[in-house]
Amino acid sequence: MGNLHDISRRISSVASTRKITSTMEMVAKTKIYRSQRRVSRAEPYARVMREMLTNMAEEYADPVPLATPHDDIRHSAIIVITSDRGLCGHFNNDVLRLAEKRVRTCEQEGKQVSLILCGKVAVNFFKHKGYTPIQSFIDQSASPTIEQADAIADYLVEYYLANELDEAFALYNHHHGILSQTPVEWRLMPIDMAAFDPHHVRFSGGISEKDPRLKNLTGRINYEPNRAYVLERLLPEYLAGYLYYMLINSAAGEQVARQIAMRSATDNADDILSELHLLYNHMRQDAITTELNEIVGGEDALEDTFVPRARKFF
Repeated sequence: MGNLHDISRRISSVASTRKITSTMEMVAKTKIYRSQRRVSRAEPYARVMREMLTNMAEEYADPVPLATPHDDIRHSAIIVITSDRGLCGHFNNDVLRLAEKRVRTCEQEGKQVSLILCGKVAVNFFKHKGYTPIQSFIDQSASPTIEQADAIADYLVEYYLANELDEAFALYNHHHGILSQTPVEWRLMPIDMAAFDPHHVRFSGGISEKDPRLKNLTGRINYEPNRAYVLERLLPEYLAGYLYYMLINSAAGEQVARQIAMRSATDNADDILSELHLLYNHMRQDAITTELNEIVGGEDALEDTFVPRARKFF
């Protein structure tokens, strides 16, 4: 530091930054509650949808188009979900690193890659890398909408059924709890009906709860007009709901990551302010000591100058 004035300016600057980070931490804490409540409201629909598909996942039934893998995998869609803003630690970096690895793997296998990007961070990152997304969504990361999920699901279903898309992946930060987030990659297309194996699904009531009056009835459930017809209309809804759950889960994780990052920044600002105040007080004390020494030294010099002359005069 050059002088007391420079230190004083640095203290004011850090204190101003601390106010901003502290405010952003409180705002993020408020948004966390809303985001987690939105996730909680979506869980009953997801659970019931999964139970319905589990009831229809018959091992030896004829496959439906959306759940049937294509013979030749030539075209892959990759959905990347990030935030619109930064200041949230490594939240975006983890997902982008995973997405870049997936894109590189697909290109090395000779596949055509189409990107669907959610969030300004992902859009700017891949545009800088020279990629043009087929769909992009910005200014919606904090408050995703079901229309956004429907638009992505409609594209996947339409192009998969037309044999112009062979597989799809989704990458996002999965929010487990207040301090736990993990970047994950899920294969969306073709839909894996084995995931609805009733031996691996735990029911919690709802439409799949067995009626005790029907315990003696045996046989399969009949679907009108047939199972394939019902699944063809149910699976796109499942896909859109699953995408919406990813979007709102990522939004909750974003706010948690921002709160943690801003709390860390505020703590660091407190440490810097403590060190600057200590340095300022030391330098101020040194300056005062120096001034006192100069005054005392000047007084001694004056005494040495005038006292001999007074002796000669008398």
